[in-house]
Amino acid sequence: MLSQVVQDQVFQAFSQLSMQDEVFLFDSAPPRKMRGALSYARLEPGEIILVIYDDTVFGSAKNGFMLTTKRVYSRPQLESAEMVDLSQVTRFTKESGWLSANIYAENPVGRVKLEVTLAKNGGYCEQLLTALNAVLPTLNPAAGAPALDLSTLPPPQPVLPAQCPGCGAPGQVRVCEYCGCAV
Repeated sequence: MLSQVVQDQVFQAFSQLSMQDEVFLFDSAPPRKMRGALSYARLEPGEIILVIYDDTVFGSAKNGFMLTTKRVYSRPQLESAEMVDLSQVTRFTKESGWLSANIYAENPVGRVKLEVTLAKNGGYCEQLLTALNAVLPTLNPAAGAPALDLSTLPPPQPVLPAQCPGCGAPGQVRVCEYCGCAV
């Protein structure tokens, strides 16, 4: 069973990306994409899919990468499938090429390439990189900074409106100095 902390971290890191057709969280991938991703990823019993990234043109998910609770699986275009245990991943890095931007799962014996085709990219690769590095400490505490403990964060401060809702006067105040409206 997947802990609530891991679910929350993955959802928080990838929620904006999962609104795209290429990223699927947990078991939200359509059956066709799930079959495609499982063509290069051989899961162990108890290994849970966290993220599937589909890097195919026609949406089969036979190329891309899969992040699970134990490993990162990858199959770049026209290359062999690779995988690395998350316990070995120290960080994710990025290099941009002519047709693609590559994210690498860095580990002591090398790197595993997670290709992101530039046709879909436009800053997308940077968002994927940020999300992967955000969840890595939760999945592999030895990878660096400790996992973010959301309970230790201070409560959010209310955002004051940029203008008075009553008269439209500018300013961030609790009482409008022009009309006396409580903001």
